[in-house]
Amino acid sequence: MNREVSELIHGAKTGVGEAFVELVVRYEELVRTTIRRLVPIAEVDDIAQEVFTDFAQRIRDDEKPTLEFPERWLKAVSRNKAVSHLRSTKRARFISMPSLSWVSEVDSEPFARGHDPNEEDVNYPRLKALRYCISLLQPRHREVLDAFYLKGQSTELIAVQTGRGHGAVRMMLVRIRRSLAQCIKKRMNSI
Repeated sequence: MNREVSELIHGAKTGVGEAFVELVVRYEELVRTTIRRLVPIAEVDDIAQEVFTDFAQRIRDDEKPTLEFPERWLKAVSRNKAVSHLRSTKRARFISMPSLSWVSEVDSEPFARGHDPNEEDVNYPRLKALRYCISLLQPRHREVLDAFYLKGQSTELIAVQTGRGHGAVRMMLVRIRRSLAQCIKKRMNSI
């Protein structure tokens, strides 16, 4: 820990109000970014406030040693609080979204531009092949695909929601993309 942070923590411990405010300003982005990776943006402020409340209590607790690495502590607590929040709102196991509804919406884009897609369009056969290949995926793979591409969720959040490890979700996405690419290629070659 650098000298400036050490002095701020000491100041916050002894009751200097500005010292804690400076610590919050210094670490706010770290805390919010850690939380934002796991929960919807609308819930970040409440969880961040809980983290900083715990941080203030931890600094003032005379029975515990001084925090040597406040960044690590804040990051760990932020992640734990975000995961706990997800579990308490019962979102930990399921992703509730119609499977790959975005694929059907792709057709509407040319209409909005005044263009009617037809079989002569360059992307029309590829879109049909994509739809077909997605229909062959297992439901759990479609859920992960929806969460990542449709909802824009991070792999960390998907891991918490599905009860899988972060690395397992990333690997699943790699395998799904490979599988879809192979299926589309095979489908396009058969046309």
